[in-house]
Amino acid sequence: MSVTIQRNDPCLCGSGKKYKKCCMNKDNVIQLQQVKEERFLQQKHSLTNMLRDFIDSKFSYTQYQQQYNLFKQRTDRTISKRVEERFFDFWLFYFHRFENGLRGIEWFAKERGAKLSRTDHELIKQWIGLQPRLIEATGKTESAILFTDVYTQETFTILYPSEKLTTFSPWYGTLALLEPFEGNYHFHGVNVMLSPESVQAAKQTIEAFSEKTAYKNEQVILEHYPEILAAALSTKNVDDRAQKDTYLFKIQADLLDEETVASYFYQLEEFVVEEWSESSKRAGWAKNWKVYQDTEIEGDIILADVDGQLIIEESALTYTCHDEKAKQAFLDKLKDVHLAIANIKEQTETIKLPINAEIQNTLIKTGDNVPPYAALYVQAVGLIDVTGAIPKYDHLSLKELIEKNRAEEAVQWLKQMEYQIFQMAEQEYGEVEFTADVNTLRNTLGLPLSPFVTGGKSRLSSIKAIDPQNQKRSSLSEEDIAIYQELGFTPTTIDNFYTDDLIDFYKEKTVGKGENTIRKYNKNVYDIREALEAFPFDSWSKIDAGFWERLIVFDFAEINGPVSKSHLKEFLSTVKMFTKWLDKNKKTKIAKEVAAFISEEEAELIGAAELLTQFNPNRRYMNEVTEKMAELTKIIKSMTGEHKEVINGTFEVEKKNKGSIRVKALDENTEPITVEMPANELKFAQEGMILVAEIEKKSAATYEFVDIYQVYVSEALIYLLEQVEPVSI
Repeated sequence: MSVTIQRNDPCLCGSGKKYKKCCMNKDNVIQLQQVKEERFLQQKHSLTNMLRDFIDSKFSYTQYQQQYNLFKQRTDRTISKRVEERFFDFWLFYFHRFENGLRGIEWFAKERGAKLSRTDHELIKQWIGLQPRLIEATGKTESAILFTDVYTQETFTILYPSEKLTTFSPWYGTLALLEPFEGNYHFHGVNVMLSPESVQAAKQTIEAFSEKTAYKNEQVILEHYPEILAAALSTKNVDDRAQKDTYLFKIQADLLDEETVASYFYQLEEFVVEEWSESSKRAGWAKNWKVYQDTEIEGDIILADVDGQLIIEESALTYTCHDEKAKQAFLDKLKDVHLAIANIKEQTETIKLPINAEIQNTLIKTGDNVPPYAALYVQAVGLIDVTGAIPKYDHLSLKELIEKNRAEEAVQWLKQMEYQIFQMAEQEYGEVEFTADVNTLRNTLGLPLSPFVTGGKSRLSSIKAIDPQNQKRSSLSEEDIAIYQELGFTPTTIDNFYTDDLIDFYKEKTVGKGENTIRKYNKNVYDIREALEAFPFDSWSKIDAGFWERLIVFDFAEINGPVSKSHLKEFLSTVKMFTKWLDKNKKTKIAKEVAAFISEEEAELIGAAELLTQFNPNRRYMNEVTEKMAELTKIIKSMTGEHKEVINGTFEVEKKNKGSIRVKALDENTEPITVEMPANELKFAQEGMILVAEIEKKSAATYEFVDIYQVYVSEALIYLLEQVEPVSI
């Protein structure tokens, strides 16, 4: 329902003033601004079409193609074919001088200016006076981006987002005409946003032409726009094309005693376990442990250099590394278990890398509340060594560049790095809450701070050496071993990220408690553990409310089969308490959402359990013998002709009638059927419930349930559809 507010009504903003004295004026200003901008854009569009028609009238088709081919040659065909013609027209209109010595816009004004309206004529005069500029972003607000002319240092505010400025990256720039409008600026014509490196390439090209011709920079851009654009769009540094050799060393061996070898490497402090199961064992040889701390990040990030990777599978060992010293160190380790191995083989592969690239594997451990892009920031910025050589700058380090009065090059390198990290984070993770910290690095070097770093001047980060963080599980007491076994943990799953948390929660709830409480938490924590093992999660931060919703409506039934009402209620209570425990101890934020979901679904879940109990109250106590007896009874009935037609499948309740329900098989290949149901069962049936059942046809229009194996609530439908099989008759 829309609300219409009158001039004399109280303003909806709550100020207490009348609307006409408050927000009406603001609304009118915003609307007026929008109307002005729309009219301005319409005027520009109309005038541009007139300009295009005029220029087209001065060319034959052959002449036009000759000019177009010349433009392609001068731009070295670096412009995407999708927009190449638009850039060509832009060049003809505002840069290219025709044989009469006039640019396209000047020629148009001379011949058609007298026929234009006053406002159109004023706008054309404005376009003629626009100076081409090379600009870069130097600031950002919520509604605009501040650009600075690389040469004059003039600043221009451009609204963001807008029609011609839809993306943002730190320090990006462009070669453009800037048109003033209502106190801000618009990009006029066409332009492409460039990386800091590309802006620098354009700047160097402009300065090279200026030195040759003695023209001022703006005149150079007018005369050599195609060449400058080409230089900006083809920034492929020679160093980046050059390659160097690096090596991959591989050691392989057969295992005569896999258990002995695996146990040896597992106990070594320097080996960090990634996976340690019966079928596969993987570990990395880690050293140089460090901790990264950042004022924008809650918690620490632990890092280590990884020299090599160890894999033990199918009675074979493989170790790979890129450093010859690391290879020899591993061979020395093998001597300690030489009696348990045989057939040691060594291989060396040569890999081509860009001259500036280095291979360095890094182990990163983050807390539950650390966003995934923080690891990217640490690798890209946190590990930068200001004393490390940069091949592009004569192999000088950032620190040496500043010492040798080449600080501008250091700043340029940092701008490009900040730009690239921002782009990588945005492409991989979408919108991020905070940026990488480049300012701590700039502070270290005595350089001005970047305006694009989250936290500004107060942003601080550090990285320092720490002791190895590779504590493996110590030997357990007999009491602890009993708990792990009762909850279903095995030697191959005991190191999962959630193990200690489940154990701690279980102990907290059961120590000193009675037998019934222990039984309750034992079976319910067991179920949570079993559900977690089915998914490749590696931290609580990866587990959203969707996991718990699936566990409640689907996985719980899959794990347990038919359950009693009391069992179900105990399980739901345990889930609520455990998610609340996680919020408190692991800083997650899911308990309220899970509790709300349980509140919404609990009645239907209980109804599903009660329906199954009413159909066969003894089913949950059935053992293998009674199940076989039930099957035998069905076979005998079939042989004696008592069963006329039996349908097995998964059915959704479409409608609840007075003495029956109408169901439809989930495979959608059969028509709905109506199945009789006694009142004590019918009262628990709900439309949308899903029954895994066996249905018997009694007569032409009469069906009844022979058996109901499981009942799911409607929310489980999405999970059942993933695995449902067609009904069988």
